[in-house]
Amino acid sequence: MNEWTTVFDLTSRGARAEAIPHLIGSIVLMIGGLAGIIFHNWIIRKLDTRIPRSIFGIMILSGLFWCAGHLDVINYAVLKNAKNAQVVEGIVHVSHRQPYQGHTSGDKINVDGHPFEIDYFNAAPGYKDTLAHGGVLGEGTYARIHHCDGVIVKVEVKK
Repeated sequence: MNEWTTVFDLTSRGARAEAIPHLIGSIVLMIGGLAGIIFHNWIIRKLDTRIPRSIFGIMILSGLFWCAGHLDVINYAVLKNAKNAQVVEGIVHVSHRQPYQGHTSGDKINVDGHPFEIDYFNAAPGYKDTLAHGGVLGEGTYARIHHCDGVIVKVEVKK
């Protein structure tokens, strides 16, 4: 009989789907900027206005920066395998709670001497359900946390 309940697993289909909007958004920006540069003269004639060509370059750069800024979300496959993931197991101690509205750092917890910060408003992949938003990693909970480079990829709690 399994005495552990999996609360969060980055390899689940729902967690992987989180990367798709970031990827689509950056691709749309880059394609729109590229199309704007290629069809610049046609756009000016159709709209009967002056649009600086640099706007389209900014769109391309924004798409690239957006993609680079969300590489951790887009590159969930690296964490999916989590071959270099470490496992920490023990009683959760909470030193700081993030309020429901945010505006401060995330929940700061410690499990078996390993500190973690869980921020509900962080766009990075990983577990981000703070206590104020229904998270399960509260004071005294016995948990098993799989983490990889500071990202919590799986959370299990003892029944």
